[in-house]
Amino acid sequence: MASRICASKIEHYRPGLPLDQAFARILENDAGCLLVVAAGQLLGIVTERDLLEAAVTLVPAHRR
Repeated sequence: MASRICASKIEHYRPGLPLDQAFARILENDAGCLLVVAAGQLLGIVTERDLLEAAVTLVPAHRR
């Protein structure tokens, strides 16, 4: 049964959470993703890969 392997406390975050805070939440909660919720509706899921791709775009091209 899925309920036996799911986390009992589900963390969710508002849209517009700054990237640095998103990274921190992933690390603090040892999570692989963040649920984005507004007005009780799931808007999306931000994964570790999404955050890595965002970080790469922030690194200037001459430093890659």
